[in-house]
Amino acid sequence: MSENILARINGEELGRAVLKLPDVTAHEAETVVAEFNAANVGKVRVLFRKFHHKRGRSSHTFWLAARAERIE
Repeated sequence: MSENILARINGEELGRAVLKLPDVTAHEAETVVAEFNAANVGKVRVLFRKFHHKRGRSSHTFWLAARAERIE
């Protein structure tokens, strides 16, 4: 397993990657993978996990970046 480099990826780049992912409420899988070029790291593969947040009677589901690795 390769090194987790998620901390080295710019938040704006992760935000743009999330916008290209499938709709979290319609997607059945708990994880999804995105590949893109990060400016200071190069080509990366990022694993996003479905995250459920509940507070009181309201809840929100979204993709959360969990792991990133460099692609050679």
